[in-house]
Amino acid sequence: MPRNLHDSFAKDWMKEMLSDFGRVEVEREVSSEVQTLDLIFSPTEDSPYNRSALGLLGRMIEHPCALEPFRNGVPEWEICNCRHKRFNLSCELHRLAKQKPNNQKSTPFNPFLWILTPTFSKALQREFKTELRSEWGPGIYFLPSPDHTAIVVIHQLPKTLETLWLRLLGRDRVQADAIAELLALPMDHPYRVETMHHILVLQKNLRVRQNRNTAINEVIMSLSTAYKKWYADTLEEGRQIGLKEGLLQIGLQEGVQQERRSIALKMIVAGSSAEFVAQVTGYSIQEIRAIIPSD
Repeated sequence: MPRNLHDSFAKDWMKEMLSDFGRVEVEREVSSEVQTLDLIFSPTEDSPYNRSALGLLGRMIEHPCALEPFRNGVPEWEICNCRHKRFNLSCELHRLAKQKPNNQKSTPFNPFLWILTPTFSKALQREFKTELRSEWGPGIYFLPSPDHTAIVVIHQLPKTLETLWLRLLGRDRVQADAIAELLALPMDHPYRVETMHHILVLQKNLRVRQNRNTAINEVIMSLSTAYKKWYADTLEEGRQIGLKEGLLQIGLQEGVQQERRSIALKMIVAGSSAEFVAQVTGYSIQEIRAIIPSD
């Protein structure tokens, strides 16, 4: 999967999730050279939401920070570039704070930088003098304190619910396993449904690519399987609701059909092809085309 598709998925999905806990900026310009940081996050103190639902990611956004996700292993020059952008952002924030009237001044923050990457070689670990910290666990390498930077190696994170939301940003088998774990969560688990929506958008973008390689095809297969499972779970939930309410069988069947049509319509609006929607929902191509809303 090329980085631009991974970037779009990561930024759109994380922006929607993190907005419950504070202000999120995407592609913030940080210098006169028009450099951008992928995501800037500022926590809201009075947010009614509990960050613990995001596990390790929730801990990472406890304080103001910048997040830079990479689809492939981050190279040396990109680490240096990200550190440079973080420094420029910090200088900009301090400068803006000084320009405020004395009665409006607040302590400018020095954002922490989280670089998210699937792999991180031992040579780069030595070069940047990184260290692991017991309170954060494996897979998170902190640069010396003045850098205010850590590198999160997604493929080294333990396979737990605590790390799930970060492992969804991995690649190949790591991402596929994380998707399967996401589907296994209870239907009402926080952020499950909206995450599935963004995965659907990713699936649609991957399907329209030409010359897909084996890795991309494997991801598409995992996403297709994920949506079949999601659809089945949704229908089963509808059946359980119907049984609890004591609906007659004919009424239940009508409810299931309405739910199936609703799912098909949402997938069409999100950009899925008629063929893929038919495969997931069991409708014929003609029925799918009849569902498509007219302009």
